[in-house]
Amino acid sequence: MPTIQGASPSAAGRHFHFTLITSSATQYRYAKNLALFLAGAATALAYTAYRRRKALRRPFAQPNLANAASGAEILETRAAVDPLCDFTGEFGDATALDIGCGVGATTFELSRAFIRVIGLDSTKTYINAAKTLKDRGWMRYTSTTEGELTSEHSSVVAEDIERNRVNFAVVGNLSSIPRDFIGPHDAVLAANVLCRVHDPLKFIAQLQKIVRPGGVVVLSSPYDWKESCTPRNNWLGGFKGRDGKEFQSAERLKAAMKGEFELIAEEELPFLLGREHGRRYEVGLAHATVWKRR
Repeated sequence: MPTIQGASPSAAGRHFHFTLITSSATQYRYAKNLALFLAGAATALAYTAYRRRKALRRPFAQPNLANAASGAEILETRAAVDPLCDFTGEFGDATALDIGCGVGATTFELSRAFIRVIGLDSTKTYINAAKTLKDRGWMRYTSTTEGELTSEHSSVVAEDIERNRVNFAVVGNLSSIPRDFIGPHDAVLAANVLCRVHDPLKFIAQLQKIVRPGGVVVLSSPYDWKESCTPRNNWLGGFKGRDGKEFQSAERLKAAMKGEFELIAEEELPFLLGREHGRRYEVGLAHATVWKRR
């Protein structure tokens, strides 16, 4: 029975998924806003079949494996997944790629609507955990409650998820996806990845090869630029040019995507980045966009 520890505060930013504070009221408001946002994307992509999903999204508890220091617990919702789950393909044979999949919660959720889903991440520890969840359907982990106190939990894949639909692999440089995973796919999810890759523009440029014409891309990012992840010269925004002009990440993202992709919808989405212990959480606000490949 594998037991794993959670992430330190400094490592929390490396976990690439939408998350949600666990109060039921907050969950409902958040999910309702997401449903309205994603309905617009579904309408714009009316040439395919869509499956409307439940308004209230269950949290998917999973361990953050970046560091075995504090026992932080990550609770993922289907927020980033829903635009893709609604895009099921005309014959139910659509495929999806989950870039920056962490330990696989969103990958498993995507398998509800896609016949084949591949989850990629640059952290081997994450992928090892994802493979364990696929093979066994569960995994034990430890979460910090207070100070030196901890509690044991289990992360369990829902019984109605067909685990044989998913596969996981380590990709050291997500800015350059290997040919084996190019596809092309019907849909791609990259949740909180842009500000954690070495070259965001190169990452964006490869999407036209990964997504088939008419396919869907969902991108989300808090644009939390750090030189430890992305060299400053590669930042999309968050800096001034020599002439004093300010560069905003959202605008540069749109400029980089507009040639091959059509912007379908965008929204500011609050998320819970990490749980350090029972009484301390880290929250953020991600810019989410839905794109259709021309």
